[in-house]
Amino acid sequence: MERVFVGIRLNTIAEAVLALRGAPSSADDIFASVGRAARWIPDNNLHMTLRFIGDVTPEKLEEIKSKLATVAVPSFSLSLNGVGVIPKRGPPRVLHCNGVETEGLLDSLQNQVGLALEDIGFPAEKSFLPHVTIARLQKVDRALTKLWTERHQDFACADQRIQDFVLFRSKLLPTGAVYEEIQLYPLT
Repeated sequence: MERVFVGIRLNTIAEAVLALRGAPSSADDIFASVGRAARWIPDNNLHMTLRFIGDVTPEKLEEIKSKLATVAVPSFSLSLNGVGVIPKRGPPRVLHCNGVETEGLLDSLQNQVGLALEDIGFPAEKSFLPHVTIARLQKVDRALTKLWTERHQDFACADQRIQDFVLFRSKLLPTGAVYEEIQLYPLT
């Protein structure tokens, strides 16, 4: 069994996120002082998930690879604008940057990926929140994440041209997840 997902690689956007991660704020200081630091996502793992699939057999993986090859969406520009926390209620688990694409092509890509996977037996997803996870949180007070998001609310980065999407393998290790490209799919 392999744990897989479909996503978009981030290159130039990753540099802006790294700058954000390094930007000092009082919330970052508070995270450190109480011993509940954010676990920042390594730069080589920054991506936007289009669809998490989960554990699949080698046979199902081949079906997925073939079906994703039918997705046809033009390339588009993607930027990040603003930051947030997931979930909106309850204990905060994720700090993220909001993904912004104005032509509707990101939604079209995510929808076509979802439909392709539904065709081979995967259930439909409830909703899509375009975002890039930048940190995972454990036992951090919501007031601290509110302070952090307020401090970084004006975060924005230049567009990155998205020319492809990727089927990734996710290996869970004690040090965190490691993502490997299985197959790259060019956009039209």
